[in-house]
Amino acid sequence: MVWSSKSNVHQTLLPRNHDNCLIGNYSDLSHDENLHQSSQQQKQQQGKVIKGSTGDQSKEFNKMYLFFTLLAFPVIYVVCVFTQPIISSPPPFLYQDINTIISFGDSYTTRYLDMDSLTYACRNCTSAGGPNWVIYLTDSTQWISWDFAYNSAPVNNSIVDQVPTVIDVSTQVRELYQQIFVSPTKRISAIVDSVYNKRGIQHTHQTTLVTIWVGINDIDLTFNWNQTNALDLLIMQRYEMLIYELIEKGERNFMLINVPPIHRAPMWHQTENEKLIKTRVIEYNKKMQNMVKHLKQFYASAATAITFIEYDAWKYFDNLLDNPKDFGMTDINSFCPDWSHPIENHCKPIREYFWLNDLHPTFHVHDLLSQDIKRVLQYYA
Repeated sequence: MVWSSKSNVHQTLLPRNHDNCLIGNYSDLSHDENLHQSSQQQKQQQGKVIKGSTGDQSKEFNKMYLFFTLLAFPVIYVVCVFTQPIISSPPPFLYQDINTIISFGDSYTTRYLDMDSLTYACRNCTSAGGPNWVIYLTDSTQWISWDFAYNSAPVNNSIVDQVPTVIDVSTQVRELYQQIFVSPTKRISAIVDSVYNKRGIQHTHQTTLVTIWVGINDIDLTFNWNQTNALDLLIMQRYEMLIYELIEKGERNFMLINVPPIHRAPMWHQTENEKLIKTRVIEYNKKMQNMVKHLKQFYASAATAITFIEYDAWKYFDNLLDNPKDFGMTDINSFCPDWSHPIENHCKPIREYFWLNDLHPTFHVHDLLSQDIKRVLQYYA
C-alpha cells in the first residue's frame, strides 16, 4: 500500500479512542450553544431572578469547576494514553535478517536470468569477465539472488530512444518481477519455493533487499541532446514511479546506486565529450539524490518502515581510480583489446586493469565494489 496522506499515517499512531479522552465532546459545541441561547431568551422573558449574592456564588462555583477541570485534565489524558495498546514504531533495516536480493539495472548488474528455468547462464556470464558485484555479494552473505537486470537497459526505452528489444528497468519491474513475485504460474511458484526450502529459510518483504543501478545508458544515449535537464526530470519521475509500484507490492528495503564517473572510462576519457559526459553524470546524480530525499520524506511517517539506502558509486570508483596501486591495479586508462589472445596483444594480467573494455570494469573491481557495498549495508543497519 502507498500512503496517500501523511495525516492518515499520523492518525494510526494515536490511541484508538484518543478523541474520547478529551474533556467534553467538541462535536457537540454547536448544540450546546443553541441550548445556551434558548436559555438566555427564557431568562429575559421571566425577568432577572438571579441577583446579588446568588450571582456571586454562581461565579465562584464556575471558577472552582474550571480550576479542578484544568487540574484533572493532564491526569485523565495520561491515563487514557497509557492504558491503550502500545503501537511500536516501525522496525529499522536489519541487515542480519536479509536473505534475498532482488536486482534491477543494466550490464553492470545483469546475470542473464532465464525466466523459464530461473537459472543463470554461468557464473562468469557478466560484463566483468568474471563474477560481478551481485555474485560476490551473495557469495559472502549466502543471500538468494533474483537478478532481473538486462544489458543496455535505461529506466525507460521510449524516453531515451533505446531499441525496444532491450528489457528496460520499467519492464523488469512491471513484467519480470511480477512473473515471479506477484502472479507466478504454478510451475514458477514451485521453483521459487524449492529454492527457499532447500535453504530452510522463508522469503518475506522484510528479509529482501531491492537494488536498482541504472542511469549509464540513459546518459550514453542522450548526452548530446538539448534540454537534458527536463529529460532527467522525466527520467526521475519514471524511476520514482517504479519504486512506488514496488512498495505497493510490499517491498520495504531499497538500495539505490548512482552513476559512476563513466567520463573516466576509455570510451570517453581524453575525448572531446569527456567534460560533457562528466557534467551530465553530475547533474543526473543530483536529481537522483533529490528523488531519494523526496522518497524518504514521503515515507518518513509510514506505519511500516521503508528503507532507502543510497550507495555512492561515483565516490567509490573515483577512489579506486585515484589510488589504483592501493588495490593492486596498474592500468586505469586502457584495456586489453582481445582477451581471447592476451599474449599476442601483450596484455597485462586482468587484475591489473580497471577496465575490461571501453566502458565496463573488471571482475576485480566488482569484487572490491561488493565489499564496499556490504560495508555500507552493515554500517547503515
